[in-house]
Amino acid sequence: MGFVDCWERVKQATRLRKQTELADFLNISSSNISEAKVKDRFPLHWAFKIGQEFEICTDWIMTGQESQDTEPCGRKRQKSESEEGRVYQSLDYILRQGNTYQRGVVKGYLNELAAEITERVKKAKKQ
Repeated sequence: MGFVDCWERVKQATRLRKQTELADFLNISSSNISEAKVKDRFPLHWAFKIGQEFEICTDWIMTGQESQDTEPCGRKRQKSESEEGRVYQSLDYILRQGNTYQRGVVKGYLNELAAEITERVKKAKKQ
């Protein structure tokens, strides 16, 4: 989970090339990226968000190894697989094999997603 190794895999599998681009994508400050680099830690929730957006496995970003339960990592999945199926598979994996931190990240992500959906519904009702 060292920053440099994870960052190299992200650059390999995405269009992100600069740490400022990573910060913009994650909607965080560049100082957050610098802090992670100094601590030599690549936060799991960053890998999860990148994995969801670019359709790559979080496990591969974090470890460089492919999960035995899923398709090859580091490459885009086939488009025939539904978005719901990918999300379900990721959540199922974390719930079955994830640690407390990983589950907390998923809970935070789901809370953010729920708030975003609620906001979109409110805006749609106003129109």
